[in-house]
Amino acid sequence: MHPVDELHHLRREMSKLKTRADALRHDLLERGAPRRSNAFEVRITTTRRRTFLKDRLPPEILEDPRYWSVNSTQTLQVVALADEPDLFEKDADDFEVIERWSAAP
Repeated sequence: MHPVDELHHLRREMSKLKTRADALRHDLLERGAPRRSNAFEVRITTTRRRTFLKDRLPPEILEDPRYWSVNSTQTLQVVALADEPDLFEKDADDFEVIERWSAAP
């Protein structure tokens, strides 16, 4: 499998898994789903953290370059080619076998 195709496939699967994990989290926190199975238990903890509200700083500090640094990151975007079909559109259990055809026996 080409690395670009594999990256696309993995990101799609991760998205599906995150959606399912979010639904389970909602059920456990909000809907009273059982928090214990035969093998695992969910323990819920609450964490507090302070958040700095930079928008409340005076403009003379916000606009002063001495208080800022610039960082750069690289982002990978997987973009479908207009004339190419999505290789992973079907379910993982569905696949096609393509064999060379020959009229000669």
